[in-house]
Order: sequence, then structure tokens, then C-alpha cells
Amino acid sequence: LSDGIGLASGYNADITSDFFEIMLKCKKLDKEKELDDFLGSFGRNKYLKPLYVGIAKIDKPKAMAIFAKHKAGYHPISVAAIEKL
Repeated sequence: LSDGIGLASGYNADITSDFFEIMLKCKKLDKEKELDDFLGSFGRNKYLKPLYVGIAKIDKPKAMAIFAKHKAGYHPISVAAIEKL
């Protein structure tokens, strides 16, 4: 899935998150680096939970590795919520 217009690296977190959610629902990880960067830049559950669930449905070890990489930068409530997933 190629967005062709830069949605994966945009500055509007809501639109970028929506783009990644759609990409993951299509079982695609084409923008893996951009998704990893996004998950490292934002710590809100609003963005994190659906994206980690989507990644885990495709590749659970990858989701766990990305989470471990960015966990220290997340709010403790976000960490606890994602660990429950």
C-alpha cells in the first residue's frame, strides 16, 4: 500500500494514524519504518492501541519488539494498557 502523497509521514497525527490503521487492516507493513517512527513520536493511547493491535495481528513478535523499543517514552498508563493487549 503506497499512499503516494506522504500520508505516512505527515504532520497531522490523526490522519497519519488513520492511514496506518487502514494499512494494517489491509495486512500491509509497507511503511514499516514510518510506522515505527510514528509509534516512537506519539504516546497517546488513542494512537498506540489500535496500531499495536494491527501490527500484532500481522506479526506479533514485531509488535512486541517495536513496543519494547519505544516503551520507555510512553506514559505509564499507555504502557499498562498496551501490555494488557
